[in-house]
Amino acid sequence: MLLTKEPSNKPDEITVKNIPQQMAQLSNWNLWKAEKRENEYAKVPYTLAGTRAKANDAREWMPLEKVSRTYLNKLNEYGGLTFLLKDNKAHVMVLDIDCHQDTQLVTVTSVLPVLTELLEDAYIEESPSGNGYHIYFIAEKPSRMNSKYYINANGIQPKKNEKTIADLEFYDFKDIHTMSVTGTIKGERKGRLINQQRAFNSLVNAIMPETSKTPQNVNGRLSGNTSSNSTMTDAEILEKIKNSKNLNSQEVTDLLENGYKNGDDESTRDYKVACELAFYTRDANQIERIMRASSLNREKFNRRDHYLLKTIEKALIDQTEAYARPMLKPEQRVQNRNIDMLRNANVAANRSEFENYIATKTPATPTKIANLDKALDGGLRAGLYILGAVSSVGKTTLALQIADAIALDRPVLYISMEMSRNELVAKSISRLTKVFSDSISSYSERDAKTSYGILDKERRDAYNEREHKLVSEATDQYYSTIAKNMYIVEGVGNVDAATITSLAKELKVQLSNKGYANPAPVVFIDYLQILAPIDPKANDKQATDTNVVELKRLSRDMDVPVFAISSFNRENYNTSVSMTAFKESGAIEYGSDVLLGMQFEGMEKHEITKSGGQKNIDNRKWQTEQRMAKNRNIELIVLKNRNGKTGTKVYFEYQTLFNYFNAKNAGNEVMDIR
Repeated sequence: MLLTKEPSNKPDEITVKNIPQQMAQLSNWNLWKAEKRENEYAKVPYTLAGTRAKANDAREWMPLEKVSRTYLNKLNEYGGLTFLLKDNKAHVMVLDIDCHQDTQLVTVTSVLPVLTELLEDAYIEESPSGNGYHIYFIAEKPSRMNSKYYINANGIQPKKNEKTIADLEFYDFKDIHTMSVTGTIKGERKGRLINQQRAFNSLVNAIMPETSKTPQNVNGRLSGNTSSNSTMTDAEILEKIKNSKNLNSQEVTDLLENGYKNGDDESTRDYKVACELAFYTRDANQIERIMRASSLNREKFNRRDHYLLKTIEKALIDQTEAYARPMLKPEQRVQNRNIDMLRNANVAANRSEFENYIATKTPATPTKIANLDKALDGGLRAGLYILGAVSSVGKTTLALQIADAIALDRPVLYISMEMSRNELVAKSISRLTKVFSDSISSYSERDAKTSYGILDKERRDAYNEREHKLVSEATDQYYSTIAKNMYIVEGVGNVDAATITSLAKELKVQLSNKGYANPAPVVFIDYLQILAPIDPKANDKQATDTNVVELKRLSRDMDVPVFAISSFNRENYNTSVSMTAFKESGAIEYGSDVLLGMQFEGMEKHEITKSGGQKNIDNRKWQTEQRMAKNRNIELIVLKNRNGKTGTKVYFEYQTLFNYFNAKNAGNEVMDIR
């Protein structure tokens, strides 16, 4: 917003340290100057070179550390620091509140109480003018939402007038917009931003509620106090439909309870039922669950063209109205929940479900590493796989190699919390140059390139004709085969397991009409311990436990392999791999379906112990030699396999320069891990 006076809040050497970590890590920063235009001041972005910054040119935006250093040396020249929302990788969003008539933040929350939940965990600072507040959090603005709203003492108003007490402006990573950042915090200091999509959605619903059916516009379906934000159980939805006097609802009840009649167009009836359910819930999984538990369930629901999913998706799009549900007493909600949980609990009544499960179960997805596939009984199946190792053993490199192999045939969602997309692509192309140089006679071993050899333009300009051809062929091969099925999401402290679940489901929906036999992606996470906590108040162990449980649920609900990398406890860096070596190992050990550990080949004979003496010195030297070697002998051990053999070892030569795990031809060996 424009200033009506010279800025009163400006960053200084102390307040700049209040800026949350996710924002501080981004190269989305510049300076700004207050330039007077008639009776107001515009906050104009400037580069470090002293020229006006363009919001649509990423090259002109710099890291906070560099910008703040320049600013602190030129305090009298600039008004402060400015942050570019557009394309920020942390998905930082801002609510800019401009107060009128000396309105305070507490007054705004009294008019809009739902805002309170968002403020609890958001980073709040006073605006440069001192007349407003900038509220930062992680979320995404819905496309139907405007950028600007107004409130008066009675709530949201369509236009600004003399009774307006505050303007509300919303901007996220899709908006070309800059925000001045002062560091002058309001309330508690927040070192990190957290994902507040749920709290923000509640605010969105309060500002611009969905069109809801009410007693005035729907044949008496509703009465009494209602709450549009509540989620009903399956039992509540079915009861509502059954008790409705609406003829359409009565027909749907008959279909759910008794199935189709002779001569029915079954697809039309399925769509009708899905639309009725979409009126009561926007949860596609809940709609599917209700329809599968009804008399409509049949073989067509299990078709590989995802007939049922497509029907539900169409219903959710076409059903533009939503039910505003009455408030329930706590004991009624508990009873309805219990009814739902017991509805299909009897095993004897669900034999057909078991047989359908077998018929439609996704087969193993090969890793295309023969010995590893043999150890895993064919490859990766639906379940949670966790791979752990110390640094320098090649966890990311092996996971990426497996992901690339899978992406030849089906979609892969790769969540990278440390490396950028371009760095990962360079590792993959580097591996291909090694494979090509080993297998194509026109190339020699010296032609293969490292990741830096792929990314460094000066090096590439110096390559001879043969080297240029090799890099070009490897790049073409990557983009014509692997890349088309590979989706790499860069996480910057803003991705938790719940976000990954949401991304995987959305990707499946987007790919459902693209001709895939199975559009559900295989999910890779690199790595587990730096996922954002679902609960910001959780400690490290609680955060890891919760994320593991959510990832396990993802693998089960979507029937896909989920492959996560884990770090080891520091005290296990110099000992053989074991289940207890995994950092925050409780949920990892019990929640995983398959637990894989990597170490230097022969590590069990070269452990460093408390009473090792001279042997410790020799073993430390051996371990150092392994870490320094260009080609490292690595063994992967199956520590846990919920549905198969444990203790199997798979051997590799890890060619570190070229990001390549070359499987050794020796047969797998089984070790005693009890």
